Amino acid sequence: MSLPLHPEARVIEEHPCGILAIEKPAGLLTHPNKPGIAHNSLLAAEYDPKSETYIWSEGILHLNNRLDSPTSGIVLASLGNKISIAVNELFRQKRVEKEYLAIVKGIPTTKKGDWEDNIARGRQKGNLRVSRGGGGIPARTMFEVLRTSRNESLIAMLKLTPRTGRTHQLRVQAALHRLPIVGDRNYGDFGFNRRFQKSTGQKRLFLHAHRIQFQIPGSNELFSAKSHQPEEFEKVLH
Repeated sequence: MSLPLHPEARVIEEHPCGILAIEKPAGLLTHPNKPGIAHNSLLAAEYDPKSETYIWSEGILHLNNRLDSPTSGIVLASLGNKISIAVNELFRQKRVEKEYLAIVKGIPTTKKGDWEDNIARGRQKGNLRVSRGGGGIPARTMFEVLRTSRNESLIAMLKLTPRTGRTHQLRVQAALHRLPIVGDRNYGDFGFNRRFQKSTGQKRLFLHAHRIQFQIPGSNELFSAKSHQPEEFEKVLH
């Protein structure tokens, strides 16, 4: 089957059972924000938000997870309804391992650690906002420092492993722990972002869905996909 993929997206791993790992760049929508076709989304096909599927003349693609438009990396999808339901159940049971790479302002005081917070959803000026709240829901992320740079700015590249799946979880928790993700226009350090963009020429959100792994439903086989570090990360860590 030929997928009507956006020219800047590509399949990086697939399995005969119908599971696909698709790599998207920063700035591309995982799906249109309303029913129909969007020129800047993962597929040039009709999207049905109710069933979370792309539909075109040759087939149907079910989305199993999503990335915010500014985030690059792996989107998981399925070509069949049965396998899609099974994969969604793995997500629900927290049996899918995901790793992200993020460049943050500042350098953690420890090489590894856990972030555990209660985060609450709300709206501010019509936009979704997520923040720490006593009545919020638990969010947990493990972090590990991979690299640091002290050249023009104090920044670090972290491996982030979410143990829960909350809206904007990684971006919110990084900001709450005074390590805002570089280029984050919602929760970041806006003054720092402006200075960073001016000095490096880079204005993207430095968050990348790097790796995903899980056991294929009904088998002992692992599905694993890795999306390599974007070149922009290397440029700013020189």
